[in-house]
This record gives sequence, structure tokens and C-alpha cells, in this order.
Amino acid sequence: MPKKIGYYMWRISTLILYIIVSGLTLFFAYGYRYDFQKSNVQKTSIIDIVGEEQPAVITLDGVSQAQVIPAQIKNVLPGIHLLSVAEDGFLPWQREIEVAADLVSIVDDIYLVPNGVSENAKKIKEFSSEQNVYA
Repeated sequence: MPKKIGYYMWRISTLILYIIVSGLTLFFAYGYRYDFQKSNVQKTSIIDIVGEEQPAVITLDGVSQAQVIPAQIKNVLPGIHLLSVAEDGFLPWQREIEVAADLVSIVDDIYLVPNGVSENAKKIKEFSSEQNVYA
């Protein structure tokens, strides 16, 4: 009889563990996350960074997220976040992004400007329409 009770206890504890793990898996699979700072459950979102394929270090709130554009940052909590993109030889680009729960935020306006662009801009000649000549 004690052997039978042990067998049933093992089966019941395995079933309980299966239900708990399945529930947590579905919780995260549907995009929910527990925010320890606010002590509540929130629906997460995605930041989709689109553009020409190029190497770049993408950081969100100071944490490195990707090494190439295009990229997708998943499980982002709602709120305002600082998105930064940097590449060697270019000035860093950054912008605050407002992320809403359960919506994809698309960032498609990343323009990396080469270092020393102000020096090159001085070399550009202006066209004078009055004299029809380059100044």
C-alpha cells in the first residue's frame, strides 16, 4: 500500500509541475513579463529597426541588443526608451522611443552621418543664380 501512495504522489507532483511550467511558458509566449520595479505584470512590445543591411551596434537604454541593421528588439516594456545606433566612422544616432503595450514600434529613420562631415561641407560650392556661376 505505501508503494502505491508513493507512486500516486509522484504522479500528482509531476502533473502539478507540468501545469506550472506550461502556464509560465504560455505567460511568456504571449508577451507578458513581470516588472520587478513596478511589481506588476505588463504586456510587452517589439521595436522593429528597419533599413539597409549594415553592421551597427544597437543599444536600448544602454544595453546592447544587436550588431546589425535591420534588427528586432523583443520583450520591451511599455514606456519611453532611449534607442542608440553607432558604427565605426560615423556619428552616433539616438532617439527616445515611446513604446505602447502590445504594439510594434517601427524605427525607419536611422541616418548615420560620417565623421568629419562638417569639414567636407565647407568644400561644397554654392551656386549663385544671379551670376549663373559657381561661387
